[in-house]
Amino acid sequence: MEYTWAHLRYVPQRATLYARLRKDPAYHPIKSAPSHTLRNFFSRFLLIALVGVLIFALVKYMGGFGDSDGPVSFGTSLDPNELHTNAFQVDSRVRLAVHAVGSFEGDDLAAYGWIVDRATGDVVWQMLPENATPGRGTLATVDDTLSFEPGIYDAWFTSYGDPLQEAIDSGNGIIDRLGSLISRDGRIWHGDAERWRFSLSYAEPEASEVVHGLHGSDTRPDKNITLPEGLIWTSGAARNNAEHMYVFEVSAPIDVRLQATGELVDGELLDGAQISRIFDNEAIWDMANSPMIWAGGSIKNQRVDTTVTLSRGFYKASFTTDRSHAYDDWTGNPPLNPVSWGFTMSAADSTVGNRIAEFDPWSGRLPRIASFSCVGEDELLEDTFTLPDTTAVMISSVGEVIGSSSYDYGVLLRQPPNTVGTEEVWSMERVETRHAGGTDKNRLAEAILTLTPGTYTLSYRTDGSHNCGDFNSDPPDNPDRWGITLFAFDPDFDLGAVTRQDSPPDDIEHIGTDSLGAPSGEVLVRFKRVGNDEHRRATFLLQDSGRIRIYALGEILPSGAYDYAWIEDSGGERIWEMTRENTTRAGGTAKNRLFNGSVPLSAGRYTVHYVTDGSHAYGDFGQPPNDPASWGIVIYRE
Repeated sequence: MEYTWAHLRYVPQRATLYARLRKDPAYHPIKSAPSHTLRNFFSRFLLIALVGVLIFALVKYMGGFGDSDGPVSFGTSLDPNELHTNAFQVDSRVRLAVHAVGSFEGDDLAAYGWIVDRATGDVVWQMLPENATPGRGTLATVDDTLSFEPGIYDAWFTSYGDPLQEAIDSGNGIIDRLGSLISRDGRIWHGDAERWRFSLSYAEPEASEVVHGLHGSDTRPDKNITLPEGLIWTSGAARNNAEHMYVFEVSAPIDVRLQATGELVDGELLDGAQISRIFDNEAIWDMANSPMIWAGGSIKNQRVDTTVTLSRGFYKASFTTDRSHAYDDWTGNPPLNPVSWGFTMSAADSTVGNRIAEFDPWSGRLPRIASFSCVGEDELLEDTFTLPDTTAVMISSVGEVIGSSSYDYGVLLRQPPNTVGTEEVWSMERVETRHAGGTDKNRLAEAILTLTPGTYTLSYRTDGSHNCGDFNSDPPDNPDRWGITLFAFDPDFDLGAVTRQDSPPDDIEHIGTDSLGAPSGEVLVRFKRVGNDEHRRATFLLQDSGRIRIYALGEILPSGAYDYAWIEDSGGERIWEMTRENTTRAGGTAKNRLFNGSVPLSAGRYTVHYVTDGSHAYGDFGQPPNDPASWGIVIYRE
């Protein structure tokens, strides 16, 4: 390394060294300096570094990066892909100062703040490209002073950006390209996160006395939604993977205002609202076919505000969401009024009177096709029936659901024509329930379905605790409805047209010794309702090669099979058996497994075995499968 004149600033006795360097340019001032000179150099260097850190911290604080002295302050832990909110109350008219730092992506803002008047849902202030001052790189800053009328306000800050917009390259320089390369999703503005701020401070001395930050449940905008006048029904702030439903009756024509905010991607409505007639399931209004306007945030946030006329009849209003981008779990910047994500119906005028009202299936007007009420512990109840015509029905079920697990719950199954076994039509899942009163695990599920002609089984199963007559915590509002009821959604429905089907015997062994030329669908072996500690056997003969159909339910864990079936040929060799790999989940606990498929067999004599261990079988289920009566195996010719 060649040392120059500049190095003299680190060395004492500059004049002497300066003269020597002029005489001898090869002289090395640092290497030739005594050891105490090096120590002095490093001491001064550390001192300068420390002073630099203190100055940086002071500048950062003086620059407004410290906590705000007002009712709102975001900035200590803002990261990409987040939504923050604070609520504050204004008691009398006041002025507040706004300081916001966000980020541009191209000409639009990707991270920004805004304020909503909770009483009206209107945006009273918003950080926009027009009022933001560009800073270093993609930074955007706004400083403003606002007047607030008395009321409650929600301040929001979002940093999701818009996934439907391609990441915009902020420049062609080396630094810009490197930033885009290392930023998540190629969005260089993510690197601004530590500089994002949003705060409200007092612009006048008396402001601190009339402005208050809210705490507890008051800070949750979704818990304090201001409802419109003439409200008929609202879904509330809708979350992911949910269906909100309202069944109502219109006794005379009425104009109804419909407001909905949902998700539209590539022309497909992923979260949206609909109103349909009950009896024919015809949609009389669909958000997907209505003119929509942008709701703010990501371009996929769309809303409608329209009025429709409903004639006399029964209706279902619904709002459904998919598995992503909904209230409290966004994948892009939310609408400017996030709590509006959902569906609200209100009367278009003040003359609604009693022309529209929620329909109560328990009013006695609807016939009951099947029903289990006030069900006790360890029950497995089933009712099998056949409907001759297409029928609109309503299911109402009250039970025990904790988290994602159902313990007391109802299921509706259908037997497909010309087959053995059943398929699930509806089951009580938490996402389809709402609180039934009492403890939170008391859940109510209601659904409206259109059933085609065929044979169905309505079942209800309970475990050993918290049931009708023996609740271990607060009971639901209507304990006698602990169970499931299937209503015909037609007051004039003829229950005499419904036929009941007797259950087959527990054990039918059909030995097909004369099965040559037997018709397709002939049952060769049937073991059903198999209990604990059983080993059942049956033999059948096939005169010609062909395929058999097997429907088998059992208990199989990754560690092994405990209730299962297998088939042996005449030499005692297993040519088929139930395994974890060739079965699928059968409902209830994950160890309930189902085999439903066909197997080719050569001509010959075969023996079917079905064995169970000492627990978890028919009559002793913890969590039964959807089709508990079929615990066992049925074999028939294809």
